Amino acid sequence: MHIFHLIIAFTFAKNFIPTLEANLSPIVKIPFSMKVQSKGSTGQIFADSLASTLVGTIGIGNPAQYFLILFDTGSSLFWVRSSNCSSAECKNQRSFNPVKSLSFKGSSASNNVSVTYGDGTAVSCTIHQDQLQLGTKIIKGQNICLANTITTSTASTDGIIGIGPPNGQLSGADVFATLQSQNQSAIISLWYNRTQANTNGGNAGEISIGGINNNHLKEKISWIPLSTNRQHWYITLNSVSFDDGSSVYNAPTDVIIDSGTTVVLLPQAQFNILNSKMGAKLLNGLYFVDCSKATSLPNITFGFGSYSTVLTWDQQLLVDLNSNTCMSIFQPTSPSLSNVGPIFGALFLKQFVSVFDYDNARFGLSAPKDTVMIQLPPSQSGTVSYSNSFLLVLLVYTLIEP
Repeated sequence: MHIFHLIIAFTFAKNFIPTLEANLSPIVKIPFSMKVQSKGSTGQIFADSLASTLVGTIGIGNPAQYFLILFDTGSSLFWVRSSNCSSAECKNQRSFNPVKSLSFKGSSASNNVSVTYGDGTAVSCTIHQDQLQLGTKIIKGQNICLANTITTSTASTDGIIGIGPPNGQLSGADVFATLQSQNQSAIISLWYNRTQANTNGGNAGEISIGGINNNHLKEKISWIPLSTNRQHWYITLNSVSFDDGSSVYNAPTDVIIDSGTTVVLLPQAQFNILNSKMGAKLLNGLYFVDCSKATSLPNITFGFGSYSTVLTWDQQLLVDLNSNTCMSIFQPTSPSLSNVGPIFGALFLKQFVSVFDYDNARFGLSAPKDTVMIQLPPSQSGTVSYSNSFLLVLLVYTLIEP
């Protein structure tokens, strides 16, 4: 199955509030821009942020039509909204018009793909071919699934570029597979701008396609091989432990690395053990820590083979000074995902430069070079407060493709 998670739990600044419908339907509009830089054969996109995940502007066709796309390592299908989309969700939204592209190559209706996800969200699309612009990198002959119908409770980006691992389920429109077939480097690296406190908006990071921007690396990349389960970017988690020596996991387990998930999702039993140390309480479907106790949280050490990393208290929380909340980055997985194991999302990945190497079936981590000022939590404890300038929107939805 292909998994796409989007968990929104953050504060919208005042200028985002008008983008919400009157009934507070969670429709989020992201600043739209095309910002790229040249780095040899590597295409680099300066990314914006949606719920702490990275979204970037890409070009499709000749002349290029530009779209805001989520880069999701939890799936492999590349789809974008089509100008022929008849769904209400497509009304007044950016969409690709093949008539305006000189390089477009149509295909027969037999190339239809239908994806239905666990929450009822559905995308029906037809695979065609055109050129794809990722930063300064141009990929000719890329299969693209043009969505004719979309049923969803949210509208955020114009589509998804799935960048799943090798030997995963093939989608028919896979960017990594195209790069490899054209003898180009099938690798993508993500750098998160940790000095950017807002989880929604611009200047959120950088997406490098076909290489790595070494300017962001503080140390050499530590490579972790993929596990034998190649359905997703699975790597082996050997241990999770606290300063006092107690453990969350007593045996190695495979975990998914997913850039399309905001938080770290743990099976209920392991979440309960970890949360017994953090003391987070359930509020509107998510777990929050008492901000007045945030700095006393114990360090947590994660071991992936020979590589280990420590998350300090500030890296375990999403702190929002405007709503006086400290959300735990660790949340329990839903029963519908109990068969896939733990999922490590963007709030974990943002502590590193992360590299997804399709060519060599491995995942890499490096400490980033940037220095981040620790964001002290508010001193208030207890309830969530709201101000006139900010609105706290809590939304959790899970998309599962059988």
